[in-house]
Order: sequence, then structure tokens, then C-alpha cells
Amino acid sequence: MGSSSRRKPSDTLRIQNPLNINTNAIGTKATGGGTGGSPPLDINNACPIKFRVELSNQDVDEGIELILDENSLIAPNIGEVDKVSARVVKRLRTCSVLGISYSITTVIDGDVHYAEFFQS
Repeated sequence: MGSSSRRKPSDTLRIQNPLNINTNAIGTKATGGGTGGSPPLDINNACPIKFRVELSNQDVDEGIELILDENSLIAPNIGEVDKVSARVVKRLRTCSVLGISYSITTVIDGDVHYAEFFQS
């Protein structure tokens, strides 16, 4: 571990709390004490602080807040901007169950447009 003076200002401290031992750990009552079961979910990989999804619609301005409706990204007063994959929708649902929500905004990096999801 480095000293606190070496941390970037945008770093966020995240402590992963273990899941309920009776429902999702190997060798517990839920699995009968034998092998099997699934390892605990790594919240840092499943629900990153922020992530980007490339937009196929390159006509969207930067900084527009988006709303996710099922698998469609919608910009108020513009309409549907793009669709996201089932994998992204599954990630967002998993994070929502864990109490983590995301805000979505458009970002332009070079010539590529992204929907940036960041924890709110």
C-alpha cells in the first residue's frame, strides 16, 4: 500500500463487504458443506466506478445526460440515441441489486462518441 499522498484525486476507496455466508460461499450450509457453489462476487470487477460504451450514433453532442430504458439509451428532447448490449444491461441490473446506480452522459474522445456510465 502506498501512502495517501500518492493517491490520485479521483481515486475512490471501496471496501468489498463479503456476501452473506449462508447463501453464496463455498462449503457452507447452502452447498451442504461439500464442494461446489459459486465464489463471492467481486464488486470491483462487476460494478466499476465508471465505464464507457461506444455509441454507433456519432451525431450526439458531448455532455448530454442519457436515460436507459430497457436496452435503449434515450436523450431527453432528442429521442433514442443507441442501444446497449444485453451484457451491459445485465451488469447494470446486478449492480442495482447491490445498491449501486449509474448516471449516464455522452463523452467524445477524439472522433469516437461514448456513453459513459459512472456511479452516482
